[in-house]
Amino acid sequence: MNRPHREHPAVLPLRLSLYLWLFLLPLIRGVHLLGVPGDIPAWLKSHLPDRLVALLVIVTAVTLWWHRTYTLSRHSLVLRRGILWRRTTRIPLPLITTLTVERPLWLRLSGGARVVADTDAGHHRLADLTLLVTRRQSGIFLPDANRIRFRASGGRIFLLSVLSSDSLGGFLLLITVLRHGSILLGEGLQKTVFDNLQSAAEAQAVIPKTAAIVALALTAAWLTGTVRLFLRHLPFRVCRTADTLTVYTGFFTRRVHCCALGAVHYLDRRQTLSAYLLGLFTGYVSCTGYGKDRNTRAVLIPPCRPARLCLEERLFLPALAHHSLSIHPAKGALWRYWQGPLCLLGALPLGAFLGGYLFPHWRHLIAYLAAMAALPCLWLLLVRWADRRTAGLGCEAGCFCLSYSRFLTLHRVTLPRDKVALILTRQSLWQKRRGLCTIKIYSHHEFRRPHPVRHLPLDEVLRLLDRIN
Repeated sequence: MNRPHREHPAVLPLRLSLYLWLFLLPLIRGVHLLGVPGDIPAWLKSHLPDRLVALLVIVTAVTLWWHRTYTLSRHSLVLRRGILWRRTTRIPLPLITTLTVERPLWLRLSGGARVVADTDAGHHRLADLTLLVTRRQSGIFLPDANRIRFRASGGRIFLLSVLSSDSLGGFLLLITVLRHGSILLGEGLQKTVFDNLQSAAEAQAVIPKTAAIVALALTAAWLTGTVRLFLRHLPFRVCRTADTLTVYTGFFTRRVHCCALGAVHYLDRRQTLSAYLLGLFTGYVSCTGYGKDRNTRAVLIPPCRPARLCLEERLFLPALAHHSLSIHPAKGALWRYWQGPLCLLGALPLGAFLGGYLFPHWRHLIAYLAAMAALPCLWLLLVRWADRRTAGLGCEAGCFCLSYSRFLTLHRVTLPRDKVALILTRQSLWQKRRGLCTIKIYSHHEFRRPHPVRHLPLDEVLRLLDRIN
């Protein structure tokens, strides 16, 4: 495929949409005269500027499309565009980290596909190169991944939809608080805000109805999000060749993500609190371009048990398979994991008491809001408890293994040593007195986000770093 190709003609409406504001004035005039058939010919004859603007926009879009060509050779992907000022973008094929082929429903009906290419040198939010090609041409971008095949069951994709975040568990707890709050603050559910606006001043009459509306809204939002995530990943297939990892996802919008094995930064096994209690892990792969779109997630292994997880890791990424932890947080560091959530949980009753004392008419409302605010603090406390049980650091077979928590998610990351950009150890005054430290390892990634493990014995960490150096 060394000769230039033009994009699919379906890109023309997208190009025209950039100049849509120029059509507003002719459109308004045309709609106004639709009801008077005799005036339409007069409008076509008299409003010459409107027709010239519309013709200029269409000609410009077609000309830009005609002069926008791409060439795929054995060594590079080249995009040439522009009329007066010609610009050329050349991406060497070995430097492409992720190449994604998307086929939304509207593109499938028109016989097109969207090709997105990313590299480590591109923007962390935007793709380096985006093309709209025909379906036949899109097959040229895809590798022949027929060596190792894996297809996840629908049940695992459903678990991924439910357990990818703590929305389910948090929502159930929120429903419980809303229900008890309705009992506490009154049973006047029949007095709605819509029937009597004066009831807005009475908190005991408003809160139960508001709680019910919020509960229904959260239920609908959670169900909608779960269904969307389920349809985005079903069916889910993974193929691997010698140098490429290919992930097939999507029901309505079908996506094929081709990740270069050499560009994989690390393997991340994630757990929410619900998944931790169920003993399930979800494997995510970090490769520039995969999961960059907000509609996709960089999933490699859907939720499964540890034994199944190790088996599939060895199947797709044997170099990043399960590694052990050799250094764990000190036993006396338990309070350091719990101090933040416990301080918040202790401050909420005190704040509710002071608020009720200063505003006695709002005492029930303040107590109810304090009880609701305690939920995320309690959830964070449970996550920190799980983090204390699983946190650690190890290094073997040329890979770092780190287990830590970030916000409400538990992470167990396997990071190759050649992908490490920076290792930072630091001590607070309390850690220095106890001989502990926090280690942060940065990887070569478009997001500068470290992997931190807290409250590890400093002497053991230094011995580990000296041994690998």
